[in-house]
Amino acid sequence: MCLRLSILFVLCPINRFTFPNVALTYLSLNLFGRRCYNIHVLKNYWGIYMKKILSLILCGAMVLSLASCNASNTEETSASTTPASETTVSSEPGADFAPDFTFKTTDRSGNGYDESIFASAKLTMINFWEPWCGPCVSEMPDLERLYEAYKDKGFQIIGVYSETSMENDVDDILNNGKVSYPILKYTSEFDIFQTGYVPTTVFVDQNGHIIKMENGAETVIGSNTYEEWEAIIKNYL
Repeated sequence: MCLRLSILFVLCPINRFTFPNVALTYLSLNLFGRRCYNIHVLKNYWGIYMKKILSLILCGAMVLSLASCNASNTEETSASTTPASETTVSSEPGADFAPDFTFKTTDRSGNGYDESIFASAKLTMINFWEPWCGPCVSEMPDLERLYEAYKDKGFQIIGVYSETSMENDVDDILNNGKVSYPILKYTSEFDIFQTGYVPTTVFVDQNGHIIKMENGAETVIGSNTYEEWEAIIKNYL
């Protein structure tokens, strides 16, 4: 939970959208890693002249409002909602297992998955995709080939999507691409990888650490060919 504090000065005689040289600046302060306080401050860049006429143009009252905002902890899916008859897919982590992030979700059959799945492979590729995304769908056959070629060498792929309203399309895509690697449902824990684009891909090692690419980025934005993906994963296997 965080508090949002807003201070607004209202200028009645002046249209703030047409009056020149008056700028509304926005300052954001971060508290404990979250953007919690927003302060709106009206600054006047007319200098001394504006100071002389402030008494004439400030006819508004300062409005002070105090409101609360909540960081949602709601998960779209979780292992706790999985029926008792279904399984949770996990592996026994080693002593050095200290994941950079955690999650709980299910696949399309309701089987539970969490971060312990990283311990089952030297390298895990998390591919965020959507059924309406052409490049996402186009590269899935290559991802399946990659998975089949390297799954016995310590490599695994996890596909993640959020468009649960397009399940029929997802069925067709997975069947046409003969996809056999796990396809999981998106939850809020994956928000840390939001880039605004799909496909977005992340690599995680056996201890749950996010692997940075050669350019220092933690994500790979966009689709790649089989050969391009192969060149990347060979560096970590």
